[in-house]
Amino acid sequence: SSGINAEYGGDVIETDLLIGADGANSTVRKTLDVPVVSWMYDQQGIVCTLKSPCTDKADVAYQRFLTSGPIALLPLGEGLFSLVWSCKSAIANELMSLCDEEFIARANNALQKSAVVPPAVAAMETVSDYMGMLEYPPQTPLITEIEGPRAKFPLGFSNSARYIGPRTALLGDAAHRVHPLAGQGANIGFRGVQQLVKNIKNNPNKQLGDYKVLNSYESALQRQVTPMLCFIDGMQKLYSTSFDPIVAARSYGLGIVNQLPFLKNSILDQARG
Repeated sequence: SSGINAEYGGDVIETDLLIGADGANSTVRKTLDVPVVSWMYDQQGIVCTLKSPCTDKADVAYQRFLTSGPIALLPLGEGLFSLVWSCKSAIANELMSLCDEEFIARANNALQKSAVVPPAVAAMETVSDYMGMLEYPPQTPLITEIEGPRAKFPLGFSNSARYIGPRTALLGDAAHRVHPLAGQGANIGFRGVQQLVKNIKNNPNKQLGDYKVLNSYESALQRQVTPMLCFIDGMQKLYSTSFDPIVAARSYGLGIVNQLPFLKNSILDQARG
């Protein structure tokens, strides 16, 4: 076949290569009948834009791990931050029902209130502080306003068995989906775009949509993203427990990573792609 037909808005379009970048519930992937490994986390992600009078930390991102899930502020500039608040579904529904003033108060409380530290964790922090391994995070900015509406969405994991089909390539959440705790969903999606473009450019004599080109894209991308998907899923499970020995071990482990530049930079390089 010289192309593939795709129906869009009632029209049938013929193209050499169809890109399925239509989200976690991808119609393109379902049409290809591609098997998917997936599960839900019983968490919802609340997103919105928040404003703070603090404008001197425009390049600093903040994340705090709570027992109900992580909360993160991503800088947008000029005192604006994008909020991603992951929490149990029941808590998310409650937060969405609050007025803006009550929601801001809960967000500030979640970001700034001192945590109740279990004895085992407190003892580990004392040792880490004595060894010079304990680094205190910067104070999170005080939130004063909400810019625009709030939204929530269910959180889950998925990874397609195949990233390609006949003259078709899956990208982004259509191919793989991760928890937002590491802020890597978009980065992993960009890796897919870069890899597909690279494989097409490296085969100028092949027709767009050529199976061998798409297969090389799939193989290369799966080697890159599968370890990251597993790592993020493992992190979600690690930070979902309140079992004191595990809480202490993960805190101590992060302290060690922070004190080993080669290991810390290696992790950061992997995240940046």
